[in-house]
Amino acid sequence: MISSAANRRVKHLSRLLSSGRYRHETKTYVAEGLRVVREAPVSLIEELYAAESFDMSSLDKNVSDIPVEILSDEVFDKISDTVHSQGIIAVVRMNPREADGFYDKDGMYLVTEDIRDPGNLGTMIRTAEAAGIDGIVMCGSTTDVFSPKVVRAAMGSLYRLPYRIASDIGGELSAMEKAGITTFAATPYEADEYTDADYRIGCAFLIGNEAAGLSDDTIRLAKRRIMIPMRGKTESLNAAMAAGILMFEANRQRRLAK
Repeated sequence: MISSAANRRVKHLSRLLSSGRYRHETKTYVAEGLRVVREAPVSLIEELYAAESFDMSSLDKNVSDIPVEILSDEVFDKISDTVHSQGIIAVVRMNPREADGFYDKDGMYLVTEDIRDPGNLGTMIRTAEAAGIDGIVMCGSTTDVFSPKVVRAAMGSLYRLPYRIASDIGGELSAMEKAGITTFAATPYEADEYTDADYRIGCAFLIGNEAAGLSDDTIRLAKRRIMIPMRGKTESLNAAMAAGILMFEANRQRRLAK
């Protein structure tokens, strides 16, 4: 059992929890909590850590062959990213998808630009899976998808939903256009109501920064502009809420077309 916070492996865990740069250098990230550890594909789990008081029988048998490093409760609580730790952490290998073969002409996609809030991004990923989205592309200065808060908010969907991380949103939109996918920029300006568009074709929804929305350049690159009409004095919707409305409208249209 590891009982010192100065232990090399404990320091490694602490850096994975706190440093996006270190996560990307090692191409691994941390999944903390019983549910997200249970749902992690065994093939992607590189290490398992448990608090001394953790009930190992609560883990599924499919991870029983992975060695578990036991940490004292005090050390585990010290490095945990949650207020009330569940006593289990997995180190998971990143598994992003390459551009080749990612876009299908009949697919549905979500593209984020400069999303800063980890809770928003994690919620988008979880909602995207529920709505039947075929892939999510995170562009610009979008918050690190592998941060502990995003991983927890996604609640396992990050393992299952195909995703890409791209610095050049223009290149991604060009690749979509070549694949026959229509891009829809969510913006309140000079836009059609979202219910007036046909999403039964290959489509991609572009969602921008929580405060500023999509950049002007990105809006110009999109094939169409759509907006969600609102009442009252509200100027904008939460980014994750807006993404959810659009994705489930596409889901509704496609279900009715079957």
